[in-house]
Amino acid sequence: MLLPTEDAYVNFLTRNQKVSLKEIELELPEQKLTDILRTLHQLQQKDRATFDKANRAFVSHVQAYSKHECNLILRLKDLDLGKVATSYGLLQLPRMPEIKPQFKESFRGPEQTVDVFALVYKDKQKQASFQDKLKTYAETGEWKGKKKLIRKKSVPWELANKEREERKEIRKKRREKKQTRKAAIEAGGVVPVKRKRAKFSQEELDELANDIRLLKKVKKKKITEEEYADEMGIKDGGDDDLLDSE
Repeated sequence: MLLPTEDAYVNFLTRNQKVSLKEIELELPEQKLTDILRTLHQLQQKDRATFDKANRAFVSHVQAYSKHECNLILRLKDLDLGKVATSYGLLQLPRMPEIKPQFKESFRGPEQTVDVFALVYKDKQKQASFQDKLKTYAETGEWKGKKKLIRKKSVPWELANKEREERKEIRKKRREKKQTRKAAIEAGGVVPVKRKRAKFSQEELDELANDIRLLKKVKKKKITEEEYADEMGIKDGGDDDLLDSE
C-alpha cells in the first residue's frame, strides 16, 4: 500500500525496474476489520512466539522505510506508525525512538489491556528461558541477553549549562516568531506564506534512478571508479571521497 504522496514510486518502478503496478480499490466493512483485528490479537495471546514475530515484523517495516534507497519518495515521517502498528495487530506500541506521542491516538490495540509479560510460549523450552529472564530482571533490573546501553560521557557543568541556555534562546525566538505571525494575522497584515515542497518531476526521478544504478555497478565492480566519476561528472579527487562515504 502506498500513500498519496508516494504515487511517484509507481512511475519509478515502471521506468527503472520494468514493474507495472495496478491500483486496487479494497473496501471492507468496519465490522470485518474489527473481526480481523480481534483474531490477530487472539493469536498473539495464545502464543508469545506470535507476539514476538508481530513486533519484529513491525520493526522491520519501519527500518525498511528509513533505509530505503528511494527515501526521498518513501519518507518515514509521512507514515502514521500508529495505523501501521494496528495493521500488524500489535497488542501494544513497541518502545522505539520513531514512536511519537501522537501515534498512540491512531493505534488500535485490544479491547482490554493485555499484560504482555504474562503471555506464554507454547514451546516449553522457550517459556522456561523467558521465565529465567523475568526472574533475573526482577532481581537485577537488567534484561538477560540485552546489550547494555552506552552511557553518554559526562560534560563539564559550564559547557552543559551553556548548551542548555542556547537551546532556551532558540525556543524563545521560535515562540516570539509564532506570536509575531499570529499578531499579524489577527491585525490583518501581510503574512509570508509557507511554501509547500513541490512534487518531484519525472526528470528528477530519472536522474535519481540513474545515480542509484551507477552506484550499484561500482559496488559490484561492473564499472570502474573512473567510469563512475566520468558518468557523474565528478572532477578528479572528488570520486574517492564520495565512494568512501558509502
